[in-house]
Amino acid sequence: MLNCEHIQQLIAGCRKLGLSGVVRKLNVLLQDINVDFVTQGEFLGSNGNPAIFVNEQTYKLLSKFHPTWKKNKTIVIREHDFHNPHIALITKIGMIVHELGHAFNVEANLPNSECNAYIFEVEALAHLYKNKKELLYGCEKKDLQDYFNARLPIYRKSIQKNNKDNKDIEYLETLVKKIEQDTLLEEKIAREKETQVLLKFSLLHRQRQKFHQDIANEQESFFMEKNLYLVAK
Repeated sequence: MLNCEHIQQLIAGCRKLGLSGVVRKLNVLLQDINVDFVTQGEFLGSNGNPAIFVNEQTYKLLSKFHPTWKKNKTIVIREHDFHNPHIALITKIGMIVHELGHAFNVEANLPNSECNAYIFEVEALAHLYKNKKELLYGCEKKDLQDYFNARLPIYRKSIQKNNKDNKDIEYLETLVKKIEQDTLLEEKIAREKETQVLLKFSLLHRQRQKFHQDIANEQESFFMEKNLYLVAK
């Protein structure tokens, strides 16, 4: 079961992703994010969202009822959904990562649209699967595939209702195609091979350095012995 400590670990992991340039090849420092829980009856938007990011508009509307909320620095989660055992773990993780996508948009000066939050959601989750699987807390490849397939209608809807010439939409389209073709999570093998090559190169480089150092040491030892012999003579 996901708990508050897991959420903080997930946020910290996504902050590192933002800085590393994994998402959209942008190096973005996410601010510290607060997490607040609300009860089932509290209003979180007209769509009945299980979680929201407190943007400027939400802050103006609801902050008077929630003095601890900070504009562009707070994620609010409906407690009932978070603890609901019938909601899959990967869905809860995806929910949090999606809201962090809105925080990423703000810091990256991107339009804080659902489309851009979807992009962060997809790329961040895929990267976590390939490189930081411990932050998925036991979720496997099939769990992530099922999650993306369940989200596809929402991604497609975002693409359809926006301008096709929009670069953000084009970017999301490329990710959707990877999900449809089941290739989004297959880059792990290539990445592992790349890592193996780099490790092998690093090992060879160290061996070469040691070889040259050994020769240099032998030469130094030889000349020292020769000088001692000449002095003694």
